[in-house]
Amino acid sequence: IAPTTTTQDITIDKNYIQNVPIPGRTFDATLGAASGSMGDSVTGGVSFSGSSSLENQYYVDGVNTTGLTLGTVGSPVINDFIEEIEVITGGYNAEFGRATGGVVNVVTKTGSNEFKGSIFGYWQPGQLTAAAKTTPINATSIDAKADVAYNADFGFELGGPIIKDKAWFFVGFAPAFSQTDYTRYTKSQTDCHKV
Repeated sequence: IAPTTTTQDITIDKNYIQNVPIPGRTFDATLGAASGSMGDSVTGGVSFSGSSSLENQYYVDGVNTTGLTLGTVGSPVINDFIEEIEVITGGYNAEFGRATGGVVNVVTKTGSNEFKGSIFGYWQPGQLTAAAKTTPINATSIDAKADVAYNADFGFELGGPIIKDKAWFFVGFAPAFSQTDYTRYTKSQTDCHKV
């Protein structure tokens, strides 16, 4: 408890991200750990303390990366490149005055005096994903359903010193690949009345 501040916040570090199951690969999937958070079914984001997810502000290394069109996550950094995430859900300072929801501050990894790195890969085959089901609509002549064929990403990260105790570097690369199979059903309206 910090008696000198009114801020309500939580800090999610890389140990939490690595050890707790998260329903996604980017930092916005971890935001459900904050108190007062709830999934927003309209936008697919996370809302805090009763506000909609469109009222949040997202910062990555101090730069506002909130999406310009809808106000959602504009730059979804994957969890492998994140050092910690600070989620402020209430009582935040005037520097975050453009948010009426929560403020998400992401800090990415940096280099150090030791060379460190890792390689990683994730694969989600469509065979392990449940088939999509659609609700038929009378007013449409074509129905479509989307099934995941695969989702995959792989990459590496590497950090270390350029000049010991003075300058460091950190690089990461993680392309993502996915395929969705769409099946379309054509319908015809028939008259079942008999004369």
